Amino acid sequence: MNYYTKVNVTILSFLIPIFLLILINFIIIGQMVKFLRRRKNLLTAQGSHRRKMSTGSDQNEGRTEMKRVIAYLLISFVSFAFTIPFVVVTCVRTGHDSNTPQCESSVVAELSRLFNSTKDIQFAIHGYTYIFFFKFFRNRLRNVGRRIRKKCCCCIPILRNMKSIKGDPSQITDFSNN
Repeated sequence: MNYYTKVNVTILSFLIPIFLLILINFIIIGQMVKFLRRRKNLLTAQGSHRRKMSTGSDQNEGRTEMKRVIAYLLISFVSFAFTIPFVVVTCVRTGHDSNTPQCESSVVAELSRLFNSTKDIQFAIHGYTYIFFFKFFRNRLRNVGRRIRKKCCCCIPILRNMKSIKGDPSQITDFSNN
């Protein structure tokens, strides 16, 4: 593959998504600031009359939505922070060819592996972020876990033995017969 093809592939697959991520984050932050200013102006203009008419559920819903937006921005920022070193090393690596000194190529290759691993760690962190911030995700994950536990073929014989024993469950000592 020649140099220009590698550069074009790198730009299309890594740099454009990173720049789009940055642009979209700035748009979201700008809209969020505008929303907060507008909300503050409405509350101060209407004073106590607005507070009396608004219900607690409206305020809770607004807070929940704001938490979601902030969580999405955090996820996006973490994605950016973990991905940008990999993108930079990949761009540097595209410029290397057979004339590049071996020591330089090996260092860049090791850095590429390291930053690719951090990118994978970032994907794993997203699951915990979703569990922490999003109640609907926690509920859905719990439901999936329950369905898997009910249908798991390795758990069925154990559950049958547990149900057949009257009294202390510690009486089950050997599961090899099942």
